[in-house]
Amino acid sequence: MSKERLTFFLCVGAEKAGTTWIYDHLRSHPECDLLPIKEIRGLDTYFLPELRPRFVKSTRTAVWHRFKSTLRYPSANRIRALAVHWRRYRSVGNLDRYFDLVRSARASGTVVGDITPPYAVLTAGEFLSSREAFLHRGLTPRVLFVMLV
Repeated sequence: MSKERLTFFLCVGAEKAGTTWIYDHLRSHPECDLLPIKEIRGLDTYFLPELRPRFVKSTRTAVWHRFKSTLRYPSANRIRALAVHWRRYRSVGNLDRYFDLVRSARASGTVVGDITPPYAVLTAGEFLSSREAFLHRGLTPRVLFVMLV
């Protein structure tokens, strides 16, 4: 992996505003590398610790179900997806692990990202803190807000 600065896009929006459509289309773009999980939830669980217990419980359940499914029907794709879900579970509330997880999506593109509508609850100050953290880690952040009118 080269040391060139990656562009990191953060898609924030209202529920049912088309973020899944955006995720599906960007995943197929050759310059964009995304994880197989649309909503990583790294920033809201970092800035809003009260969200962690519920998110940890639901993520742990998802990891367990993926594990059982992978044992039943083993495949390279299922094993990779299980590994991503496990890393997501371990990144809750930890920005370093969140950034490592997002960077791990990079294959050949120059853009990585996170499409998580719940980030809409973050404050302007939290977005500014996030921006500094992205820049410090060699990522150029771009934010896309998706809203329904």
